[in-house]
Amino acid sequence: MSEPTPFGRVVEMLDALLIEEEVALRRLDHESLDKITDRKVDLLEELAQAPRSGQSAALVRTMRSLRDRALVNQMLMIHARELSIGMIEQISGRSQHDKGARFLEVRG
Repeated sequence: MSEPTPFGRVVEMLDALLIEEEVALRRLDHESLDKITDRKVDLLEELAQAPRSGQSAALVRTMRSLRDRALVNQMLMIHARELSIGMIEQISGRSQHDKGARFLEVRG
């Protein structure tokens, strides 16, 4: 197997970081999420500077995996947000049903 390109190396690192992020999101571990966010910003800057030549089929699969992981993490973030809103509503006795993603109906 050949050595990954600089672009491929960053994509693989970002994919691994999204796995860490998913675990932190499921645990609602805000300290880990803060550190992961900082690392993601650094990797995204590095990714923007990396030459994109020589993309292998394996790299394309990793990029698809990265996209899927990012979507899962986005849904977990929305879920965490809704849980927080629900707790605030319970504590305050006030409803915020007219705001946010509570009325989204997702099918499919």
